[in-house]
Amino acid sequence: MLMPAVDTYLAVRRAAGYKLRDVERYLREFAHFATTRGEDHVVAQTAIRWAARTPSEAQRAERLSIVIRFARFAHAEDPRHEIPPERQFCRRHRRPVPYIFAAEEIQSLLAQ
Repeated sequence: MLMPAVDTYLAVRRAAGYKLRDVERYLREFAHFATTRGEDHVVAQTAIRWAARTPSEAQRAERLSIVIRFARFAHAEDPRHEIPPERQFCRRHRRPVPYIFAAEEIQSLLAQ
């Protein structure tokens, strides 16, 4: 049930003009991974486990985002597909608030 959903997803996206070479490879890997665990639908924990198998945080985030897009598509037709949580990997980095010097502070720094 999972592989036919992947095929449908890829066909619809390709009809919209997307090439999806890497996406296809990742989704087929994920579907195989999930199917070997006896799952017919996207299960959030399985998607996270599958994505976590890669060595870099950026790769994990990319793989999970691909499965999330697929899961949203599949969930619209069959609500048994779970949508994994976003931002499971690659936490956002907050930039520090910049300090803006007043004209007097700049003058005193230049005078030193």
